[in-house]
Amino acid sequence: MNINWDDVFAAYRELETTRCMLRKPTMDDASIIFDMMSKTEVTQYLGRLPMAIHEEAVKQVEKYVNGLDQQMSMTWIICDRESGEPMGTMSLFNLIKTHCRAEIGYLLLPEWWGKGIMSEVMRATLAYGFSSMQLHSM
Repeated sequence: MNINWDDVFAAYRELETTRCMLRKPTMDDASIIFDMMSKTEVTQYLGRLPMAIHEEAVKQVEKYVNGLDQQMSMTWIICDRESGEPMGTMSLFNLIKTHCRAEIGYLLLPEWWGKGIMSEVMRATLAYGFSSMQLHSM
């Protein structure tokens, strides 16, 4: 299958679920990224230490934005649909275009844990990856 990756990335869009809206990250999201990634319970399985300074979060958001611009990854900021409050991130990354494959990663603020948020967001992300991006595996 020959996929036009320019078209795939140009079609990047917000995703919606019953309770969440997934939107494009902006530099304004550095504070929420720092809030999440400075917590040991959030970063414990990432193979990295919690963030210690806000500048690390700025660099992380730059990585999200550049990943989309360079057609290497897609990241969304997960927000509560009613309030717009950011709750976490969802990413399709380590994209292997020749095999139509990507990895999935996510972060969620602890106060949103145990509410089924990631199950809901994961279903929407998988549907987007398989249909809109034409991925074979995630």
